[in-house]
Amino acid sequence: MEMTVTIALAVASVGSFLLLILSAFPGVLADLFRLTLITSCLWFPALGIGCFVYLLRSSRRKPSSESGSDDLFGVVQPRRSRVPWKAIAAAVLIVDLGLIACDVPKRIAFAFTRPAFERLLADLSPEDFRHVRVDLRLGLYHVDRIATDSQGGVYFRTRATRDSIDEFSYGFAYRPDPIRSPFGRCDYKRRHLSGDWYQFIANNDY
Repeated sequence: MEMTVTIALAVASVGSFLLLILSAFPGVLADLFRLTLITSCLWFPALGIGCFVYLLRSSRRKPSSESGSDDLFGVVQPRRSRVPWKAIAAAVLIVDLGLIACDVPKRIAFAFTRPAFERLLADLSPEDFRHVRVDLRLGLYHVDRIATDSQGGVYFRTRATRDSIDEFSYGFAYRPDPIRSPFGRCDYKRRHLSGDWYQFIANNDY
């Protein structure tokens, strides 16, 4: 059981580190979560069966000695403690989830990319931002649409996904409208990054 817990914590900490990297890109984690929910009818029963089989096999195993194990000469060898490794894995998991919740990876990534966005703002006039299709690489991000709202906010869409009906847009915005966006009003949210810059999500279902 102890080995299983250690392995589970190690896998969880590695997975959280991968999520930490993916969280630097707007919308990726939301799409992964949505995909997980959609496919839950497939993986959840398999997970339940796997846990049941594991618990059944574990209950049939002989309990191991608490003090250690005998070697070939009958000398009891002390059991090596895995508590430090479990503590490290648990700490990595907690720290990674905390960084993701606070958008730290995205803030750091955008800090390096922000000069590229601001150069584009300085080079173009407001008329050039009226919901146009583009194909731009700005630092770490690929921008496929640029749009303005009625208050003069400028939006750079870096990701778009569709479900059966609606389109979800994600990206960065400069001085965005707090109520609506040019990519939709439904589920519209903005979150401050730095200065006048925000990240946003919007659904085109008005």
